[in-house]
Amino acid sequence: MKLWSRLRNTIKVTATLIVCLAVNACDSGSDSASPTASLIITNGTLYTANAKQEFAEAIAIAGDEIIYVGTDAGAKKFVGDNTQVVDAKGKMVLPGLHDAHIHPLGLVSSSNCDLESSPLTLTELATVITDCLNQAKLEPNQWLTVEQWNFTKGNQPDDELLNIRMALDKASLTTPIFLRGNDGHHGAANSAALLTAKNIHGDIIGLSGKTIATDFQEYAQYIGVDKQGEPDGQLSEAARYILALPSSALTGDGTPEQLSAKLPAIAAILAKSGITSIQDAAADIETLPILEQYALSGQQTYRYTGALIADFANFSRPIRDNSDWTKQNSISEVNINSIIDEFSAIKNRQKNPQIFKTDAAKIFVDGVIEGNPFATPPSLPNAAVKKPYLQPIFQVQDDTLRLQGYVDLDSPACQKFRANPPLGNAEKTTFFEQHQFQPEQCIISNGRLEHDENFIHNYIAQLEAAGFSIHAHAIGDRAVATALDAFEASKAKNKHQRPQTISHAQQISDSDLARFSKNAVYLAFTFAWAIPDYGYDLTVTPYIDKLSSLEDLYNPSNYTITNHYPANSARRNGAVIIAGSDAPVDTRDPRPFINLASAVTRYAEGKTYNESERLSLTDALDAFTINSARAMQQAEITGSLEVGKKADLVLLDRNLVPSAAAFDGDVIAETQVELTVFNGKVIYQKQ
Repeated sequence: MKLWSRLRNTIKVTATLIVCLAVNACDSGSDSASPTASLIITNGTLYTANAKQEFAEAIAIAGDEIIYVGTDAGAKKFVGDNTQVVDAKGKMVLPGLHDAHIHPLGLVSSSNCDLESSPLTLTELATVITDCLNQAKLEPNQWLTVEQWNFTKGNQPDDELLNIRMALDKASLTTPIFLRGNDGHHGAANSAALLTAKNIHGDIIGLSGKTIATDFQEYAQYIGVDKQGEPDGQLSEAARYILALPSSALTGDGTPEQLSAKLPAIAAILAKSGITSIQDAAADIETLPILEQYALSGQQTYRYTGALIADFANFSRPIRDNSDWTKQNSISEVNINSIIDEFSAIKNRQKNPQIFKTDAAKIFVDGVIEGNPFATPPSLPNAAVKKPYLQPIFQVQDDTLRLQGYVDLDSPACQKFRANPPLGNAEKTTFFEQHQFQPEQCIISNGRLEHDENFIHNYIAQLEAAGFSIHAHAIGDRAVATALDAFEASKAKNKHQRPQTISHAQQISDSDLARFSKNAVYLAFTFAWAIPDYGYDLTVTPYIDKLSSLEDLYNPSNYTITNHYPANSARRNGAVIIAGSDAPVDTRDPRPFINLASAVTRYAEGKTYNESERLSLTDALDAFTINSARAMQQAEITGSLEVGKKADLVLLDRNLVPSAAAFDGDVIAETQVELTVFNGKVIYQKQ
């Protein structure tokens, strides 16, 4: 039976049942016994997101609560002299949308130099940065911080500018320049910025081939190098923190004054998008007080859950013997108890948790899974994976990237290099002339975990024991497995029922999919990434699947196709699927309906990214509503349209059911919000 027929029948069969759940709806007494509604929406395709995934026609609201869900006829008894009645004209009504993984402060730019994720060549990038410097009129030694650098698209070198360091140096050799990747994990710096690098003792020693091999060996996997082994300007993850950056450069939040000024605009963006609840996926304890003040002002028109994160550098020290601190990596140990004390104090001072609460904590289990095929040698991804990354050999011909083949990691040349590194520049040149690939491409890498595995286990267990739910960033399949191990161990130890969430979960092995039946973990997907995107996929697939050419990028048998963002398989195995935009990654727009379209169709650029992983419309809507509400520990008040819950809801400009049945992603993606209601009040109305 077609989806539309099934849903239409569901509407007819269940509407009467829903009426019986409403206040006084089955009471045969007089209308005077019914409360008067402040707002009624009738003649709608109303998805309740309740346990039976039922539909209805009408909803009535009194004050900040839902008092009736059911038929148009049943809603009439709640009409009073001052009731606003809205005719939905068959269009869809949804619970207020939840964005379970967003960085709200990034929805509005703080920088006068914002690349807006444009895919720029290195020559174009140098020109734009030069223009920014001319306009900024910086003081001596003042940094230029640039936002929304697109690290996966553009960045093509040419004969003059071989890497991004050279491009930024062309803009300035004296002003330190730092680019913030639009994913929050990547960065790029010019030579002046690289000179500010500090070692663990706080000494400024600069970043060079020599210091990468010595003081910064812990971060070597996060530092891009050229064929001479010198930094090429690329920095990711923890390597960004070794630069003497101004405090706001990595977060992009700006000054406290800039941050405060952003907040009304952020609320307006969320309201226009139909988003009434968010989880701040990296709630910085340094900037949180400004968000708290905004919540107390009464202007906040969304429910906020903060997944608290701390700069470990403020709670760490070089490793010592006989310490009760926890070893984080090869050089640092962290005082987890001090972090939890800070987090607990923040959580306990929240007085209105229905509007603002901080009962979650964030941990990065690994990094990201994108490499840079334009670098020389090509930069490897660093996400933690079970099977070692491949070493593709790329070549740019006529401005087009081509795959020439792969390095044989078991070849005598590679075995010799691994046994006797490093090589001098002359030896590297000779090696390349003999083998036509860079010697660094003999490296065997499974990526890496952001912290020692024992630290990840201890951190999660101690936070959950202190009453926090965990929001864990894990992208590679080894990182997902590590997070699941830590979750299972913590639940066994702490005997708790708090939600445990893995964000992104880009790559999940078959063996780990089967584990969700024992522990129903929440998986926070950004569905807009679960579709074909050729420019992006070039940075991932060739490192994981051995391709005969780039024309095989979407071979259905590729591991990247079968095991990346396996939403439906994870759901069938017992995982709970939730939705997060991860804005401002890629775009500052939370784009819920573009994400929804991708969840339902997995289609773009004329191709489908594993259609077996499509979600039904109702399962996809649940990810944006009730499932995310459960993950954010507020399902008792929101997430579904049911009597007694808070009146958070959205009226759309269309009915999504026919488009979902036809897998018409374009129509779904173009959906706009006509009305957003939060706590019973209209906070957005399309003009």
